[in-house]
Amino acid sequence: MHSAQASRTQVEVSALITDPYDGLIRLLNDAQRFGLAIVGMTVEEQGEGSSVRLMLGAASGADLGTLEARLARHPCVRRLTVRLAATVALPMAA
Repeated sequence: MHSAQASRTQVEVSALITDPYDGLIRLLNDAQRFGLAIVGMTVEEQGEGSSVRLMLGAASGADLGTLEARLARHPCVRRLTVRLAATVALPMAA
C-alpha cells in the first residue's frame, strides 16, 4: 500500500513587545486562530520590554508574509519577524 506524505513547516516568530502579558496573549490567540501548533516558546526581559521567540508548526506552504503582518498589527508589538525554521515530512496513511 502506497503512503502519501504531507509536510509540516516550523516557523520562528521573534518579537519585541512592550507588555509581556498582553503581547503573549495576543500572539498566542492569533497563532491558535490561524491553526498553528506551539512547538516552543521563550520570553526574556529586555529593558523596557520583553523579547519573545515562538516556534510554531504550520502547514507546508503557509504564507509567512501574511502571518508576519497579522502578528505585527498589535499595539504592544514593537518589532516582529517571521522566518521559516524547518520543513518536516510527515507520513500519512493512504
